[in-house]
Amino acid sequence: MGAALRNFDGPPQRAVFITRDVTAVAQTQAALAENLAKMRAIIDSAVDAITIVDREGTILEVSPASEAMYASPKRSVVATPLSSSCTTTTKPSS
Repeated sequence: MGAALRNFDGPPQRAVFITRDVTAVAQTQAALAENLAKMRAIIDSAVDAITIVDREGTILEVSPASEAMYASPKRSVVATPLSSSCTTTTKPSS
């Protein structure tokens, strides 16, 4: 970002520039993208069902094995409460 400081009669006398080093931000973003790619590879290749939920119990991510377990595609499970995806069964009493 820059601006020219002008004299009363108009010609520029000075220029002011503000710069910012974004190297650390770029490095952090690159590391985050790499970690997300690793996490995605682990989740997608897992033979076990993996379901990631937040503190409120909302499903954030599921593995393909979880999709099979829930018998629902990922798009219909993510962002729903875990309690609505889990069912319990009981044996009939004899």
